[in-house]
Amino acid sequence: MQLGIQLGASAAGGQSSHESIDLAMWAARFADEAGFDHIWTTEHHFTENIHTGAPGAILAYVAGVTERAKLGYAVSIVPLHHPLLLAEEFAWVDNLSKGRLIAGISPGWAAYEFKLLGVPHEERRERLAESFEIITRALTNEPFSYQGRYFQIPEMRLFPPPRQKRIPFAMSCNQNESVRRAARWRVSPLLGFPPAPELFQQRQVFIDTCREEGVPEDEIAELVSYVGVRKFITIAKTDEEAEAIALAGTQQLQGTLKRLLTTAGAHDALESTVRTPSGAMVTLDHEDVRESPIFGNHLYGSVDTVIEKLLDLERVGGMAHCICVFGGGENGVAGSKQAIELFAKEVIPAVKQHSTSRGPRGASGEEAASLRTPPLASGASSRACSKSTRRSSSPSCRKE
Repeated sequence: MQLGIQLGASAAGGQSSHESIDLAMWAARFADEAGFDHIWTTEHHFTENIHTGAPGAILAYVAGVTERAKLGYAVSIVPLHHPLLLAEEFAWVDNLSKGRLIAGISPGWAAYEFKLLGVPHEERRERLAESFEIITRALTNEPFSYQGRYFQIPEMRLFPPPRQKRIPFAMSCNQNESVRRAARWRVSPLLGFPPAPELFQQRQVFIDTCREEGVPEDEIAELVSYVGVRKFITIAKTDEEAEAIALAGTQQLQGTLKRLLTTAGAHDALESTVRTPSGAMVTLDHEDVRESPIFGNHLYGSVDTVIEKLLDLERVGGMAHCICVFGGGENGVAGSKQAIELFAKEVIPAVKQHSTSRGPRGASGEEAASLRTPPLASGASSRACSKSTRRSSSPSCRKE
């Protein structure tokens, strides 16, 4: 199992924006030296809890101060951008990092971001579909044109071409339907809230849908090697201390999200964030914070407990990698830094040592569709349209 770190900035938790940006820059350099396999950033705008409104700038900086770790968007809110500009950004980050980019994409969920940037929230999925087709075609470095509902592009060619022959893509998925969409588009799912047994089920939904779409087994195995999950990581001396920090962080984040909902006036603004894999809506109004889906996405405990929970994500959930989001609780920057250093020193070596070389197993112990989960590979998701892929319903493989 591979382990990554998510960079971000925040004015919450007793720290200033400037302090947290400095921490993120330190974390990027430290992660590359300390053995993290990849370094990610996300995209969110205009909120005190997390401000990462320029992920391309963040990753361009990271590319210049690192040499080994892969760099990823987790994720880019594609409908907020013109797809040609986003394709150009992906190509530049891939070049600056010498071919280490993983392009994570999402339709977005926060209605207030769409409202402030003048993009209709209800169009986000259709805009993602058109944009994904344009981006993947542009990144082939071949001349192309496009006529769609939202974008009309005369024949053009993107420069500079990306360093990788094919930049790997991943898509944020929390519901089974979005997992199926990822399979139809031949893009690896990046999962979130469910516990390990449900993650295994979603992984199986992805594999089954790929097979229904006629995707070759070797390509399915390659796509599965990118199936990952993002978890909040809280590590402390004892399980009890870690739980208290995770509960406080959940309460803080839940309060921020509820304020954003009130400001935006949108009832479905958290649609892709707080729905179960079956699509049922989850409320943020909990008397006991432990019932919150946000708390459920925390992986917390002592060093030994965190190691076991991470190994369960692989052995039970079938995850190939985990994006770790660290928070410092009441200790702010100092707490985050200590947690990252402790994780690198104690957790990463243990997970690497005990990570299974066998195929992942679900809660009942069955093999996952006989597919093993290979290490996170470089370069293989955004497919140019060959004759064999034109059968796919992927938006990047439809004839005009």
